[in-house]
Amino acid sequence: MIECSIPHHPTYDGICIDGCLYYQAIVDRGSGVSAIICFDVRSEKFSFIRKAQGAALWRESTLVDYKGRLGTLTADRDELTGETGEAQLYYIGMSANNEVLLSPRYPSSPFYVFYYNFERGTIRRVEIQNMDALKYGRIHTFLDHVEDVKLYTNV
Repeated sequence: MIECSIPHHPTYDGICIDGCLYYQAIVDRGSGVSAIICFDVRSEKFSFIRKAQGAALWRESTLVDYKGRLGTLTADRDELTGETGEAQLYYIGMSANNEVLLSPRYPSSPFYVFYYNFERGTIRRVEIQNMDALKYGRIHTFLDHVEDVKLYTNV
């Protein structure tokens, strides 16, 4: 059991970068003030992460690993509107090319995932085909999933 001298209540899943676990937490339940807590696995010590001047930290903020450094993503609103109509997009992860992957949670036809590139300020829209069978329920999108579809038979 590791004791922490910082009274806090974790609110969302964290992210591990270079041996440190970062997560958002409420530090004052009465006011709902949140902060980012860092737990260094090697030293087993807790610390606060100070936010950058002018940066906002909301409960909806998502912690990301951007080129090996901690960052946060916060949307001004939950919806993006464009050629595809209106879709609620959710953060899935960062690609190997340091692009933010966004995906809808509910089926649509056509079904797209979006890659946002910070450096270029561009968005790539990628259509996922054969999603017509999914008409109800939620979509769970995973990054870097590889499935081996080889057929193995007993010889």
